[in-house]
Amino acid sequence: MARWLLATAMLASCAAAAEQRDWAFVQSVGGMAIETPYATAAGVMLPVRVNVSGTERITTEPRALNSGLAVKVDASRDGDAVALRVTTVVAGPGRHASSGDVPLGNLEPGRYAIVFVEPKGGRVPVGEIAVP
Repeated sequence: MARWLLATAMLASCAAAAEQRDWAFVQSVGGMAIETPYATAAGVMLPVRVNVSGTERITTEPRALNSGLAVKVDASRDGDAVALRVTTVVAGPGRHASSGDVPLGNLEPGRYAIVFVEPKGGRVPVGEIAVP
């Protein structure tokens, strides 16, 4: 019984582990789109659309379905660019397959390239935003 519980706990912890995804994965589930950023009291927010379930066409036709994944999109400033990373985890309470607004902090006004950062290096251009 103890071995079964240990094996179950190990499987659960592996399944819950976050995995940074590459551009090929994002394209396989329907793509990614960025929308117009907006200011809040907490800083600039960037609406990012990606749905890892594979049930929605965002910029390309989805080719893969994932019923148990949730998505997290992180952003960081990289000079005159904003770098986006997509991570998936096992779906659960408070975790969703579709992304939403990504906080960018207090960006200075100007134009920023939006790039997708590959887990093993490399960047894919996604678009450009203007922060007023």
